[in-house]
Amino acid sequence: MYKSTINVLRYIIIILIFSCSKTNANNDSQIVGKWMEFSATPASNYSACDFQGSYIDLKSDNSYSEYSKCSNKITGGTYSKVGNTIVVTSSAFPIPVTLNIITLTSTDLILEDTFMGSTDRVTYKR
Repeated sequence: MYKSTINVLRYIIIILIFSCSKTNANNDSQIVGKWMEFSATPASNYSACDFQGSYIDLKSDNSYSEYSKCSNKITGGTYSKVGNTIVVTSSAFPIPVTLNIITLTSTDLILEDTFMGSTDRVTYKR
């Protein structure tokens, strides 16, 4: 009886480990893709043109490109996702910036960062 209980517990643990790993992998891959800048707060930190075609394209190789409609420029760099944060390092400004993931679904991405006491929250849509 003792041996069969141990075997059942091992089986349950193995199932839990693999099911958790699969969930995390799906969530990590969910962030990959092109996200259009939709809205932001505080609005006073942004221009109307920010929401007329600006985007960030997060690639599966942990690189990204970002297009600013206001400046009509594309920049890029690398990113890494750890839990509910993304650390972004731009090739133009090579100092890592940590962004908090507030929402991540198949259609919505909301990122938040605090810099010099000001907190910005940007909503992206697919």
